[in-house]
Amino acid sequence: MTRLFPKDGQVLLLGTEGGTSEWVRGYPAAAQFILDDWRDWGDFRFDVDHSIICSSGDVAWVATVGSVNFKGSKRPLRFSATLTRSGDNWLFRQMQFQWDDQDPEAADVFHLRTYYRLARLAIRRFTLNASQ
Repeated sequence: MTRLFPKDGQVLLLGTEGGTSEWVRGYPAAAQFILDDWRDWGDFRFDVDHSIICSSGDVAWVATVGSVNFKGSKRPLRFSATLTRSGDNWLFRQMQFQWDDQDPEAADVFHLRTYYRLARLAIRRFTLNASQ
């Protein structure tokens, strides 16, 4: 935390939950939020090959996709962040995590890929339940 976030209180993290229940402000609250997610959330992986990173002066911003692997299932996620330069270091000032689930459309029932997805999901759930 000390190498990634400024301690001056100017930090904002937006979690995946709707509303403002996961709007976390300030270094101490951000540290606790990150710690809790690190321990309990799942295995989060960035797709670094598809990341977009830009900067202008002492400000940079990042956008990427990834996924959170829970025991036996994977959920897509989008991530964006704003960083500022402090000496030789870049520090996160704002982070946002957003589920990237897509709601099915009516036309999806006509696509074979929909049935493949359903079959994969059923197999994962069956495998997960069988291993417990």
